[in-house]
Amino acid sequence: MKICVAFPIETNEISSLKKEIDEILELRPDFIEFRLDYIKDADLLTGDFLKELLGCLEEKIPAIFTFRNSKEGGQMTIEDKKRWEIINRTIDARPEFVDIEMKNEDEPLKDAIHNAIEKKVNLIFSYHDFDKTPDYIIAKEIIQKFEEKIQNLKIDDKEIMEKSIVKLIFYAKKLEDNSIPMRLCKFFSSQNQKIISFCMGDLGVISRIYCVKAGSRFTFGSYKEKTAPGQVHIKFIRDVLESSA
Repeated sequence: MKICVAFPIETNEISSLKKEIDEILELRPDFIEFRLDYIKDADLLTGDFLKELLGCLEEKIPAIFTFRNSKEGGQMTIEDKKRWEIINRTIDARPEFVDIEMKNEDEPLKDAIHNAIEKKVNLIFSYHDFDKTPDYIIAKEIIQKFEEKIQNLKIDDKEIMEKSIVKLIFYAKKLEDNSIPMRLCKFFSSQNQKIISFCMGDLGVISRIYCVKAGSRFTFGSYKEKTAPGQVHIKFIRDVLESSA
């Protein structure tokens, strides 16, 4: 099983963050996602701070830097130019992964991808729908259309899609919706495309937990504060998966 703890970064006080990070590490997650869009002031996200934040992990587990776009659940609304400056700054800090939304304009996306290739940072290309879960064909097309977009950008690394993770997160309005991300995980992982997919919301807990058994690279759990609807504590996810192993 692979579980990532999503940790909202609300301050740049390293001493207090280090204490919480140590508590998270005691829960034995496989990854930690730093949700940087929770910070009170974007100017606090300096290169030095980001490197100090990574230093708190002491290379124990891989880190994901995410500055989520406000259009897809991000907590901060800022102008696009500044948002891309922050994204590229997170890449420059060289975490294991940086999460970038699929629905971005071509040129800044291309620049960020080339920056990530140069810095040897892995990318997670994400898509979020907070209202619904599309049918299976439409959900598959989201990835296929993004693959076409990447091809049209003429990225230097022709294998960038295979090296990156695609992340499709939907909102479950009925229990049956859980089958969609599970099918996506099974299909795309069989095609050697790294994928994460599950449903948010109370009705999406089934796929949030069991997606890792269908081929999802990992799932997301909480530590204290939830960063998405229906997110559950890492201990609960692990207990369920271990009991069903």
